[in-house]
Amino acid sequence: MKNIFFGSILLIILIGLTGCISVESPKITYIDTDVRILSVTTVQATSHFKIKNPNPVGMQGSVEYDLYLKGQKFTSGVTSTIDLLPNGETGFTLESRVDLAKALGTTAELIAEVAAGKKSVPYKISGKFKSNLAGILVEAPVEAAGDLPLPSASSLIKISF
Repeated sequence: MKNIFFGSILLIILIGLTGCISVESPKITYIDTDVRILSVTTVQATSHFKIKNPNPVGMQGSVEYDLYLKGQKFTSGVTSTIDLLPNGETGFTLESRVDLAKALGTTAELIAEVAAGKKSVPYKISGKFKSNLAGILVEAPVEAAGDLPLPSASSLIKISF
């Protein structure tokens, strides 16, 4: 009975303190994106970010994100848990495997884009880091943009015969 009483008192104190605690959103900085060509029609994009926790307490969270290619939503994802130390900084990555033919619509569209001289397609990553700190929802935006390279015309000709 004493444990329930003291637990209830502690819970009331913590709820009261959450109104007094000022929680700042983490600051996220985009570093760069590495693109690796896996095959004539597939690339692996690995985007690197830094996240800084300005709070005196640690937190855990994850990033929910969408990948857009040529302005169209291509895929969505969620990172594994990201641990942030108090007043600390850590890195995280978002990895996306992109089937270029699917991204452009069809293999014929991919060939047409390359034949027209296109060297890349624009991409955008948009999402949020989300954490729950003592019942307080903490969010921070995640944004990045760039270009994914397309295969060369000569490599497409080799596989089309």
